[in-house]
Amino acid sequence: MQWKRRWCVIRRLSPVANSLIMQLYKKPTNKGKTVQTKASLNLEHLLGFDSCFLLQKESQTLAIICRSVTAVLAFEKRE
Repeated sequence: MQWKRRWCVIRRLSPVANSLIMQLYKKPTNKGKTVQTKASLNLEHLLGFDSCFLLQKESQTLAIICRSVTAVLAFEKRE
């Protein structure tokens, strides 16, 4: 598997919602500009998060755990 660089924005549509919307972009976006998303995922039935586990030699990781799917992200820096 080859890692691809993407930028993402994760939003909760409502403070009481049990779901997240994750939008992926090929390039970083600036506020106020409309840029077409590369992909959009609706993460429903949120169960929790797991972070900083080792995955394919990447240690700056974040897993968003939902009932039917787990989204795994890797970062270059901890910030």
